Amino acid sequence: MEILIESLHEDLHNMVDIVGIDNFIKIVKIYGGSAIYIPTYKTILIQERNKNIIKEYDGSNINYLRKKYNLTNSQIRKLLKKK
Repeated sequence: MEILIESLHEDLHNMVDIVGIDNFIKIVKIYGGSAIYIPTYKTILIQERNKNIIKEYDGSNINYLRKKYNLTNSQIRKLLKKK
């Protein structure tokens, strides 16, 4: 049975346009009926930035990281404490 975009609720058309109908059907089969959280793009960028800071920290380069990522020393230290 073929599912056409026209038969889907209008709110879902953007998602189908982005992922395609085949991937949309896969998502529906796995997550259909459940509530899933999709983080904001900004959140993903911050998580990636924080991961890079932790990876790049060598014990003595807080000033370098501060300048590179445009953060304060205390923000860098706070982030490093969480690791």
